[in-house]
Amino acid sequence: GLWLLAAGVATSPAGASFSVSPQSVVEDLAPGARKRVMVTVTNELPVARPLRYFPAPFRQKPDGTYEITAEADTLLSCQGWFAQDTVTFVLGAKESRVVSVDITVPRNVSGTRFGAVVFDLLPADSAVPGEPEAAVGLVMRMPAYFELTVGGRLLRSRAELSDLKVLTP
Repeated sequence: GLWLLAAGVATSPAGASFSVSPQSVVEDLAPGARKRVMVTVTNELPVARPLRYFPAPFRQKPDGTYEITAEADTLLSCQGWFAQDTVTFVLGAKESRVVSVDITVPRNVSGTRFGAVVFDLLPADSAVPGEPEAAVGLVMRMPAYFELTVGGRLLRSRAELSDLKVLTP
């Protein structure tokens, strides 16, 4: 398969950032194939922050850019091929971590499908015990886009004839 190894960097107005690499994954897979893709996420902040990631559908807008959507176009989406549900962990200050994205291609598909794994760097928990909770937090989002092309022959069932008997009246 072909990889586009572009790294994406999300930066807030306050200068906080994190990066995801690769930001775009293009793979040629066979029906029924399993593939593990490694994605590196880096917290550029000087403090630890919670990070979550999850599979999501996306669509291309008329201007050529992409947006994460709430609902998948079931004909073109590969969102359901990702094994992960939502995963959350703490990413340390200036820390990089490699996460695996496991893909299982159904046996009965062919053509190109699209999906994303979205990484959200979440606000640090700023609540002080015993104090009223009021805080404004900024979530920085960076998706890794997947374009998966499934080639090869689709599995087809074949009827077999055995023990044919012709009965005449």
